[in-house]
Amino acid sequence: SWEATKWLADHGVPTLEWPPRSPDLNPLENLWALLSRRVSDRFPKTAEELRNCVVEEWNRIPQTLVDNYVFSFTARLSTCLRQGGGTIQGRLLHESR
Repeated sequence: SWEATKWLADHGVPTLEWPPRSPDLNPLENLWALLSRRVSDRFPKTAEELRNCVVEEWNRIPQTLVDNYVFSFTARLSTCLRQGGGTIQGRLLHESR
């Protein structure tokens, strides 16, 4: 928010210029996408099945994968900045042409 940005500036906290719409930079977005795919593949039919699938699949995500998402931030940030805020997937498509 503008207030948070102003507070950080007023207190000399260095920040990055953040590209708009940059879910590639948020490790949680990647985890939510993975979780969504895994749960969808199980085709839960009731709210209770859905809840159980979400909990089970969340617990199956290895900590090393979470760590990889977090530790790859610098590389993902660099790619996003080279894309002018575009997605990493967009960059991969562009490079494959």
